[in-house]
Amino acid sequence: MARGDHDVGSFPGTGPVDQTEHVLSDWEIVAGTVSQADVFCE
Repeated sequence: MARGDHDVGSFPGTGPVDQTEHVLSDWEIVAGTVSQADVFCE
């Protein structure tokens, strides 16, 4: 069955998301900075 463009459900059998601490990738740092930027613009 085809999945929708915005389907955020998991695939069957993938198990839970690994939420352990990890070294942040560049995109994660940028995304965090951008999401907090609107706080400083008010």
